[in-house]
Amino acid sequence: GFRIELGEIEAVLSQHPAVQENTVIVREDTPSLKRLVAYVVPTLEQTPTISELRRFLKEKLPDYMVPSALVLLDALPLMPNGKIDRRALPVPEQLSQEQKETFVAPRETLEQQLAQIWEKVLKIHPIGVHDNFFDIGGNSMLAMTLLSRIEKHLGKSLSLVVICRLFV
Repeated sequence: GFRIELGEIEAVLSQHPAVQENTVIVREDTPSLKRLVAYVVPTLEQTPTISELRRFLKEKLPDYMVPSALVLLDALPLMPNGKIDRRALPVPEQLSQEQKETFVAPRETLEQQLAQIWEKVLKIHPIGVHDNFFDIGGNSMLAMTLLSRIEKHLGKSLSLVVICRLFV
């Protein structure tokens, strides 16, 4: 349940000094896994990092309205009538370049077990030990699924509050 206004997210992104234009859509590249994706065209003067944009959005929006993926583009694809061609927007990479550079694989047995559960819930591979559940596509509904799978596979019962404190 939360109401998400794509236009509000776009308006906040437009306030960032390094954003020339943007659009936000709901993508369902994996059946039954909808996620918010923001496409950003930076200004010529400066290119923001994905982390910088995510921090900016988190300061101004509730967590559930912060897109799980942000994609930097040279230009938004347009239809002949000048409107954004949303179907031509690229599928976001599972891992951004920043995530690839800071990726740390699970080493211990518990880390590996948790990463496997995350991968099944989020339908993303690989999951690193420093990945933030909500930054890589998680939401409150998926967090509930995560909790039930952790309890089922590991015999550990956690609350949603614990998950939110750990990963926000």
